[in-house]
Amino acid sequence: MNSRLLTVDGHPLTVRPQRAPWDRIVAEQQLGRRKPRVPVLLSHSALDDVFPQQVGRNLAAVWCRRGATVRFSGNHIPGHIAATDATSAEGLPWLADRFAGRTAPSTC
Repeated sequence: MNSRLLTVDGHPLTVRPQRAPWDRIVAEQQLGRRKPRVPVLLSHSALDDVFPQQVGRNLAAVWCRRGATVRFSGNHIPGHIAATDATSAEGLPWLADRFAGRTAPSTC
């Protein structure tokens, strides 16, 4: 469906983030602009078919430079969505350790 048919002014929904106030709101939420306040586990596949793994590595590096606690975990799980399910074997124990008060590991 053409999103132009869903708006009063006939502009597609894709132009909304380019206009005030949405342009500012979207910019403020760009990953990497702010230091995470909590430890981060960033898992990213070398076989991601949506975002190259280097994007994840770069984000981890930016957060590390800002003083965040980041554990970057590369893997070779094919696909973008499939990797989410497969990485839960690492993510769930990592999260349980945070709730248990254990210090988060860092690759910074």
